[in-house]
Amino acid sequence: MSLTLIATVYYFLKLNQNKDLQNIYRTKKLSENPTQFIALIKKLNHFWRTGDYPGFLGNKINCEGFQWDGELATREALKCAPQLFQCFLQKQSFTVLHSFEEKQNAIVVALSFPDYEEKIINLEFQKNCHETYLPKGLYGHGQEKIWKNDKNIFIDKFLVENSNATTLKAMKKYCADQGKKLLTDKIFDAMTFYRNPEEDSSILYTRFPWGYREEDPFITEEALEDDPIQRSFCQRSFVRECLEFDKLKKFSTDSVSWMGVFQVFGGDIEVVATGEGNEYNANSSSQYFARNSYWQRLGTRFKWDGLGFSLSHYTFQDSQSGKMREEIPGKFSKIPAKFRCYKEIP
Repeated sequence: MSLTLIATVYYFLKLNQNKDLQNIYRTKKLSENPTQFIALIKKLNHFWRTGDYPGFLGNKINCEGFQWDGELATREALKCAPQLFQCFLQKQSFTVLHSFEEKQNAIVVALSFPDYEEKIINLEFQKNCHETYLPKGLYGHGQEKIWKNDKNIFIDKFLVENSNATTLKAMKKYCADQGKKLLTDKIFDAMTFYRNPEEDSSILYTRFPWGYREEDPFITEEALEDDPIQRSFCQRSFVRECLEFDKLKKFSTDSVSWMGVFQVFGGDIEVVATGEGNEYNANSSSQYFARNSYWQRLGTRFKWDGLGFSLSHYTFQDSQSGKMREEIPGKFSKIPAKFRCYKEIP
């Protein structure tokens, strides 16, 4: 496990002209200096978890199997990215990558270093950079239901990107392949209804993820057409008006919930798993509705048949009242739905 880190860290240190660490690199047997060896292992793990790779600090990355454009996705896309990590290791002259295996929850790499006497070393890196923990306790669901979370639940902070899943069945399979499940409607509500765990543990059913109040001057039904929306508001809720002057980035850190989950209000339509007989599986707030639309609220959903992304696959029936409400305008012929996964740990 040791050697992998050494080589990578040396490269980082060499770029920064750190003489002390360059001296570490000259030590042929790292096992003779375990403290320095551990420091180097931590550095390689730092690259994996932060995405701050030496040589990949620009606004575009083109690697075999991995492309990134800073105009289309945030740097969050570089964290715990297996293909990028593999590309990075393959480009180094001081190490030889013997194997690279991606598992459900981790990657395992086998490396050797020509300048050392050490043998091939296996290193394992956990794919959990984009997960966050839902505290145990009571939570609201819908507009009046309550459920108790007594499990250790870890939720993906971001929507899944580049999965090619166009059906509900494919979304569930994608999560299962990662050792996870498709996020449920009640967990989505738990992670988005606003609360301040340090001050108040009461069960709330809030319209917005950023506060207790039920009205907001830029998003409620009373919002005036001649009241221009501010770009800063689009960071809280990427509604249809935001499309006029901005792009919705992948791995966006906008629209954050109380527990650090992103892309929860506005933006892409998110699909969730529901209980048997419940067909309301599409969270209503999205970029396809104006800021003063009824649909811009938490705890409310309409129906997606799980079979495709054309407009005909959606039924705009309100999960709260059962009424048919505003439809997405016909100019949006394709309405791609996205999703996120979660896992339970005993």
